[in-house]
Amino acid sequence: MSEQIKAKVKELLESGKIEGFLGLRIMNGHIGPYLFVDGSDLEDMVLGDGQRPGDSRYPLNKQLINLARCYPDKSFGVLVRGCDERGLKTLFTWNQLDPTKVVAVGLACPQELAEACECLKPYPDDIVEGEKVEGCAFASVAEVDAMELSGRLEHWLAEFAKCIKCYGCRDICPMCFCKECTLKSEDLIHTGDLPPENPIFHLTRAVHMAGRCIVTRSFIIGPATLPPTRSRLSIFWVRHPSIDKEFPMDYRTVLTTCAYCGCGCGMYLEVLDGRIINTIPSKTSPVNEGKLCVKGWNIHEFVQHPDRLTKPLIRKNGALTEASWDEALDYTASRLKEIKETHGNDSIAFFASAKVTNEENYLIMKFARAAVGTNNVDHCARL
Repeated sequence: MSEQIKAKVKELLESGKIEGFLGLRIMNGHIGPYLFVDGSDLEDMVLGDGQRPGDSRYPLNKQLINLARCYPDKSFGVLVRGCDERGLKTLFTWNQLDPTKVVAVGLACPQELAEACECLKPYPDDIVEGEKVEGCAFASVAEVDAMELSGRLEHWLAEFAKCIKCYGCRDICPMCFCKECTLKSEDLIHTGDLPPENPIFHLTRAVHMAGRCIVTRSFIIGPATLPPTRSRLSIFWVRHPSIDKEFPMDYRTVLTTCAYCGCGCGMYLEVLDGRIINTIPSKTSPVNEGKLCVKGWNIHEFVQHPDRLTKPLIRKNGALTEASWDEALDYTASRLKEIKETHGNDSIAFFASAKVTNEENYLIMKFARAAVGTNNVDHCARL
């Protein structure tokens, strides 16, 4: 499956109707978002079906918004299922995407996936591949609606109590597109509280999403029960600082491993014009299966943070001073040698890290025991 979609995308690219097509590609055994800009790349295109239908699909509208903000004059194609198309129409309404710059290539979901997602319309208006199947009613919503009012409150309070404030719901949802997030506003929420205020934290997000929720379980855990209220507020474009520069379009998703702890969660870093702008959990990683903790979701933020150290610092006369790598390494080696000669091998200790590879941890162990001659090797997981 996907031959019809491949043919359609190739036609769109070769005709010049689109600059690129946002779809899914399998590389090194992992399925993730990919921007196709050449027909020769389409061999590795997939539809997001791994072990079962739709288990490796992604909310591509989220990435499409980032592309459109940076390249507002270019047209893009995007792979859409029924839920994605509903999202596109809502994004058009909220002026987040220009409908004249987006070409949707439709994929109908199979019955199994429609039932799993409780999707009322599991197919887009214009289907390129797949067959129409019957929509499914919101059985899980009906169960909650059948409860007494006190039972509903108890149910939702219990659900909200599971929240670990990872912001995953915000980061994965394509309908969350604000430049300033209300969930991080001190005027509305005690942002430093863990666990978050129950139910204020969740009600704040629910109210803010009124008129935007597309009622899908494809990417957000739990059914949406907000009424289809249409707000008059419209959030407009923010001009991306790079659109005035002269350079070829550069958009990539790079498969990597989270560096925060030793779990080894797989993720994609969304790279736009040489800058990492977002983190996308890998749905085909056997470790995390499309999930991330709060650190993983926000790992991209420290890479280009202005406070991040990019050069070695040596303390001189009580103040930290920038130094070259050669100077820093020479200073470190001389001080280790001096301490060892003065106080003995066991006066030095080494701390390995869960944030580096097994090979790097092996090297620090070897350096401690073979070069310095000490068994004082510990690990940051104790911190």
